[in-house]
Amino acid sequence: MTIRVTLSGDVANYLEGQSLTQNKSCDQIADELLRRVIASERDGGDTPKQGEPRAVAHQSALNSDNCLNQTLDDLYIEDYLEKARR
Repeated sequence: MTIRVTLSGDVANYLEGQSLTQNKSCDQIADELLRRVIASERDGGDTPKQGEPRAVAHQSALNSDNCLNQTLDDLYIEDYLEKARR
């Protein structure tokens, strides 16, 4: 599954640094970090070890499913219109 996300500069820099250090893609590093967070939440320990990144849900107006679906529809429409103009 492919998901597109916008990262803060410090998070992107962290992923790039880990990618170079571990000789893995940024996708692999992000996947491993998210898996650790998910496993930690399942185990009831939502406090990561010292130095480990922590995933926190961002609160915004787009958090409702209806709004996200509408936004995705709008993006697909914009993409379709852009291709049709070519």
